[in-house]
Amino acid sequence: MRPLHSILRFNRLAATVIASLAAIWTIDSSALRSLALGAILVVAVSVLASTTLLLPLLRLLGRRAWEPGRLRSLVGTPSQSFWSSWTDRVTRRPILAVTLSTSLLLALALPALSLDMRSSVLGQLPRDHEARVGYERAAKVLGAGVVGQARVLLSLPDSERPATATRAAELGRLLARDPAVASVEPALLSDDGRSALLFVTPAYASESPAAKAAVVRWRHDLPAAAGPDAEVAVGGEPAAQLDYENQVRGSMWRILLFVLLVCYAVLVFLLRSLVVPLKAVLVNLLSVAAAYGVIVIVFQWGWFDGLFGFESPGFVEPTVPPIVLALVFGLSMDYEVFLLSRVRERFEITGDSRRAVAEGLASSAATITSAAAIMVAVFASFIATGIPAIQAIALGGAVAIALDATLVRLVLVPSTMTLLGDRNWWLPEWLARRLPSSFERLPD
Repeated sequence: MRPLHSILRFNRLAATVIASLAAIWTIDSSALRSLALGAILVVAVSVLASTTLLLPLLRLLGRRAWEPGRLRSLVGTPSQSFWSSWTDRVTRRPILAVTLSTSLLLALALPALSLDMRSSVLGQLPRDHEARVGYERAAKVLGAGVVGQARVLLSLPDSERPATATRAAELGRLLARDPAVASVEPALLSDDGRSALLFVTPAYASESPAAKAAVVRWRHDLPAAAGPDAEVAVGGEPAAQLDYENQVRGSMWRILLFVLLVCYAVLVFLLRSLVVPLKAVLVNLLSVAAAYGVIVIVFQWGWFDGLFGFESPGFVEPTVPPIVLALVFGLSMDYEVFLLSRVRERFEITGDSRRAVAEGLASSAATITSAAAIMVAVFASFIATGIPAIQAIALGGAVAIALDATLVRLVLVPSTMTLLGDRNWWLPEWLARRLPSSFERLPD
């Protein structure tokens, strides 16, 4: 074993995880950026520890660092012969393995097509939580929209104070006739008399789809009603939540594109192939889509309410999809490179793609499944928080890692690589000359 070589490879993977999490910074949201920054710092500290602390500790421990120990002998782990026979069964009927594994992943991913992203602070609290109960009782007495008022700002750059007051009153009367409005307070004029602020109480709760739909309608209709010389801006609680939801939806394609390109580039560099990295990012997408589907089933459709503390709010918090996407892609790269680098090494030695797949999987499967079990346990521990957004991230991460390290890495990847054969390692000559070799040719 070459500890330094393994550590350098780990640092490359860590850089990919950091890059995947950095994709979240394409969303102009301090909440999402702070989550991404925290995860990036954890990975960076791990890299620092692996390059400064790990090697001296390994030297101090000596042989004890590698000896199996009593626990392993008591529990036992699948032997390499087990994984060799498993690989043989998978690669013997690759078309059947690809069909069954892909069908299962697509079936799990199908509910993701109905993903409904909505923001709700109260929706993150249990129905019997005192803050939620208090709000709902106050809403019955005072009105559903009192707590989260909308604000309409009318700006007339060339107007005088009396004219601004008149136009603001007209706009207030127009708003008051809207069925989605409970009341409109008298306008507050600015010191220069060129702007007026109206406080609008919706007839619905500020977090409801009806209140957000009203904001969309006001932004479309009010500027025309106010006149060509006027500027109208709609803000307040329902508008802020609507804008946050739209911001996340509009940024998902940028996050996805950024993560796909970074992961593909890193895999091309490490594996010296254009085909295998493309297949890798596609199957990673399947894992993420399956995780999204499970999130929809549990937190939007409520199929498992009451089980393991789940209480579906009927939608998915906008924070969840980008975090799960970046996190899962970054972590799955670990299993991806660990497996495929072993396969590539064996191919460099043997020149036989089918044998390389079998030997690479047999030598890495135990490590992959063990590491995945640890990650699934870590994610699962957060399911007990009782906050749907955190539970959804935890469940999505656990499901995606479990699927990625088992169904994808142990069935779909070896079967597709068997079907592709030597085409797995296709690389144009001009690119091969420019890429450094990542593998040493070792004796067989």
